Amino acid sequence: MEDCDFSPAWRPLLSILPVSPLLPDSERPATFLERPPAGHELPPELGFRLAALRETFEETGVLLTRSVAGVPGLLPAALAAEWRPRVHQQPDQLLHLARQLQLVPDVWSLHEWSAWLTPTAIGGHRHDAAFFVASVPGRPDCSGDQTETAHVEWRRPADVLEEQVAGRTLLMPPQLYELSRLQRFAGWSALERFSQERARCGLRRLFPVVARLRDGARLGLLEGDDLYPSSPDTEGSRSPLELPLTLEEAESDTRYWHRSVNGQRAHCNIQLPGRQVAPVPFPAREVDML
Repeated sequence: MEDCDFSPAWRPLLSILPVSPLLPDSERPATFLERPPAGHELPPELGFRLAALRETFEETGVLLTRSVAGVPGLLPAALAAEWRPRVHQQPDQLLHLARQLQLVPDVWSLHEWSAWLTPTAIGGHRHDAAFFVASVPGRPDCSGDQTETAHVEWRRPADVLEEQVAGRTLLMPPQLYELSRLQRFAGWSALERFSQERARCGLRRLFPVVARLRDGARLGLLEGDDLYPSSPDTEGSRSPLELPLTLEEAESDTRYWHRSVNGQRAHCNIQLPGRQVAPVPFPAREVDML
């Protein structure tokens, strides 16, 4: 995020449509409750969406927009090629783009999907991240910026998960989990309808706890799993949770699962809050839903 994402200068531009549907009264994760820096008056929920749209534009060249009349669309390719390097170099240029072209980043198109906090046991920089779902008309031309994205392509979730299982790609746990959840939907239109309705139910932030088993296996435990700590410490030890179990015992001696296994598959047999859908193990197998 950048300070300009929370600038009050966005307020008159975003007033072309009501913003109240973006601010549900249901459960909000800490990710969405942080206040912007002093003097920045835009609600965080809007600032986060502006940051997501701006970063997507910088990294792929795709900018979702709305006209002053409220019509959704994409920034035309010629204009995208002109403005993308400007925004990449100076993020506040997105505000100038909106004023000059009478287009605003389409914050209304982003539906809250999930929020994740990196486990303490993961070394290096930690992320407190929000995920959104948005639809685009057709498949717009995309390209990497060669800084944060080296390659961009359109892929089916199943194809990416297959490459993960085969060892040809490496997914981070949230990517594995979210792509496995997308397997619940037969097509994009079903996902779009569901995510729009589900967003009204709010979010509970996911905080994985890394557990190391006696046989060397590793689990990423999530809330609701029988092995998940009763009071996880989000700022505590950077050492994994040591459990005196083998992987076979961890699977046979527990009833409720909400976990990833060795970073290769996600399993969940509990009812998730906020109408969230559970991940489908890949390759697919029977999942007993409560």
